[in-house]
Amino acid sequence: MPEMIIRLVSAFILAGLIPLAVLISRDKLRAYRRGVLIALEDWMYRHAAKKPLPSFEVARIKYELAPRQEEPGDDFSQGPPNDLSRGSLASFVLPATIYSFLSALGFVSAMFLASDTKFWSEPNFFLSGMRSMLGEGDVLDFTSEALTNYQWNTGAAIAAGFIGAYIFTLQYLVGRVRDYELSPTSFLIASVAIIEGCFVVAIARHLTFSQSPHAGFMALAFILGYFPTFGITWLVEKMRVRNLKRTEPAAYQRRFVLPTDMIDGIDMQIKFRLVEAGIHDVQNLATANPVLLYVETPYSFLTILDWIAQAQMIIGFGGAIAADLHTIGVRTIFDLGAMAKSPQTRMMVLKKVWPDAVNADSPATEEMFAILMEVVTGDVHVRRIRTFWEVMTSLVVPPGDFPPHASEQAKPHKFGVAAE
Repeated sequence: MPEMIIRLVSAFILAGLIPLAVLISRDKLRAYRRGVLIALEDWMYRHAAKKPLPSFEVARIKYELAPRQEEPGDDFSQGPPNDLSRGSLASFVLPATIYSFLSALGFVSAMFLASDTKFWSEPNFFLSGMRSMLGEGDVLDFTSEALTNYQWNTGAAIAAGFIGAYIFTLQYLVGRVRDYELSPTSFLIASVAIIEGCFVVAIARHLTFSQSPHAGFMALAFILGYFPTFGITWLVEKMRVRNLKRTEPAAYQRRFVLPTDMIDGIDMQIKFRLVEAGIHDVQNLATANPVLLYVETPYSFLTILDWIAQAQMIIGFGGAIAADLHTIGVRTIFDLGAMAKSPQTRMMVLKKVWPDAVNADSPATEEMFAILMEVVTGDVHVRRIRTFWEVMTSLVVPPGDFPPHASEQAKPHKFGVAAE
């Protein structure tokens, strides 16, 4: 009796309390991040020359805040929060209940049905598949020991697939909370993932072995449950279906990822934390909204601006060329503007970027540098980060004590930064 109570309590905690904790964390996190966002926006708007700042408007939309109101005599007043959020708690009841029911069904089945001989000895299309029931003399035998063993092994594989699918859905739901993307649909997607994972494992089990199971299939069942899409692809390959669209083999050879820890100041721990915020590689960081990244991570705003400026440099030139430019002091995307001040520094940059196309005696080098600046710094993400860069620069050092920004210095040279 105590053992049964322990199993029921464990199933209740895993299937019921964890989804409830996810919902509570969502509202608590929303309240905290809203406060951080509004505080940063108030402070930034008091010093920014350009208003409104689109990055804050995007962040307000994500966190369901009304548009900022700036009326005469009203010092940056805040609009009321938008009550039409991603879903009230009432709207989560049915989807979360479905997810909890499926989870409870999986845990109860795994904990209580394993020893139920009667259940496994009764034929079940889902557990037995299309296994032959013919016994001696070609007579149907629905109670054979072989059938019981086969169905029990199928149940064990499905249980492993369910555990894999359940862990995947937990990570998915926690990720949606962390990124503030949790909605009632998220629980429906998680429910579908559990069902899909279990069915994929069951089908794979019937295609893999018929009598004696292989111990390694339990690990495969867990993986197929965790990655149901991979499981479907695996089944298609197993059944040799040739009329479906396939991936070009050469495409796999051209795939590469620029990891964020190639940027100065980002180590493995920070890289992992950025992944939690949805930043998986350098391209994600180069196009990230600095306001949202500040609200959703523990790092300072200046540090985030520096990381994004470095990432944009790497995306613009590639990792190898960006590393070469680093050797001459061009570390971020904004350092290019300073290099436009003289023909010598422009040539230094061009030799790093286009070593085979640059000729010191060619009059086209200035045009080449102008095109380079227009291509690299004309990106909308670079323009966005420049707005914050200029605001923070003006706050660190008073304008009268600091030389003009690189973009201002570049104006006489008619390069792309001046066009902003």
